[in-house]
Order: sequence, then C-alpha cells, then structure tokens
Amino acid sequence: MNKIISSTEIRKNWSQYIDEAIRFHPVFFKRNRDMLVMFSSEQIEALLDQYKFNISITRAESGIYTGTLKEISISFSSHSMTEILNQIVSALLDYASDYMDNSISNIKSKKEHFPYILKILNCINNNQNIKDLLVLSD
Repeated sequence: MNKIISSTEIRKNWSQYIDEAIRFHPVFFKRNRDMLVMFSSEQIEALLDQYKFNISITRAESGIYTGTLKEISISFSSHSMTEILNQIVSALLDYASDYMDNSISNIKSKKEHFPYILKILNCINNNQNIKDLLVLSD
C-alpha cells in the first residue's frame, strides 16, 4: 500500500520518488492540506485509455463532409475528409491550450473535458500524433 509522503521528504529525495513513480507506481504526497499525485506518462496513458475521441463524419448530397467530435462538441465541414481531420486536430490543440491557460477548467460544464485534455497533453508530450487518438464512428 502506498503511503502519503510529506513534501519535505519529497524535496529531500526528489530523484528517488521520480524513479519510483516512473518505474513502479504513482507517488502520493502532501503539502500542508494539499494532496498531489506523481504519475508516469505510461500510467496516465493507461488511466485514460477508456477515453476516446469519437468522430462522426457524414457526407451531404453536395459532396461536403461534416465531421463532429462528440465528446467536446467540435464540428467542421469541408470537401475533404482529410481536411476535416486536420481541422479537428487543430481545434483540439487550441482547446487544450485554452483549457489549461485560461482557466476553462474552472467552468463547471467543462470539467468533464479534463480527461480528454490530459490525454491530448500526454500525447503531445510523448511526441505522438493526435490523429492517432481519433476514432471514426457511425
């Protein structure tokens, strides 16, 4: 069972606890009344595996495609499916940046987006392609 480590202990043995979080398990620590958890990227990826970016793409009689990302309510239209995917990726990156920089995370209706934002950020930090997160659905 993991114990909760004081921030003083974390500061004294910073490298040891980073190694522990990366190689074995999350490290829980406390500073005053604040609780924190240190995860590795792989642990975050496993934790967020269930969160998918489902895209529904339809084609109108005019030949225009409309793509909608269900989880974050993003929609785009274009003559090309590739362009829709590029637009959605760009919008996801912008939204993740705004979410983290502009305190969108404090808006109650946006809190459910946090796991998706974390998944995007983890993907970026691991030099993975955001398009690989997208799942085409009916």
